[in-house]
Amino acid sequence: MGLRHPENGQPVLVHLELGPQEFYDAWLSFLQDMVGRGLSEPLMVIFDGAPGLKKAIRRMWPQAYRQRCQVHRMRNVLSKLPRLIQGKMKKLVRQVFQAPSYEAALKRGRSLVARFKDRFPSAME
Repeated sequence: MGLRHPENGQPVLVHLELGPQEFYDAWLSFLQDMVGRGLSEPLMVIFDGAPGLKKAIRRMWPQAYRQRCQVHRMRNVLSKLPRLIQGKMKKLVRQVFQAPSYEAALKRGRSLVARFKDRFPSAME
C-alpha cells in the first residue's frame, strides 16, 4: 500500500504483505498493522473495489473519503464490451472522469449510461 509524499506528491510504499487479498480479515489485519506503526486516518483512500478491502477501510477509517480507482473502474467497464467499441468507450468514460465538477461528471455519466444501456447493459451497470 502506498501514500503520496506530502512535499513532492511522489508515491511512497508504506506497507507490503503477502496474503489472501479478497478477504476482509486479511485486509483488516493489514490496515491495523499500519495504524499500529503510526499511520493516522487518511483524508481519502483510493481502492480497487474488492469488497473485503472496502469493508476494512470503512471500519478502520470511517471518516475517510473512499474512491474507486479509475483504472480499475475503466478496466471493468471495457472488459464487458466488444473489442470494436472499447476504444470509443474509453474516450467517452475519460470525459466523465475529467469533468470540471462533480455535477458535470454526474450529468456526463448519466448521459453515457442512458445512451448505451440498451446495447451494453452489463458495462453500463
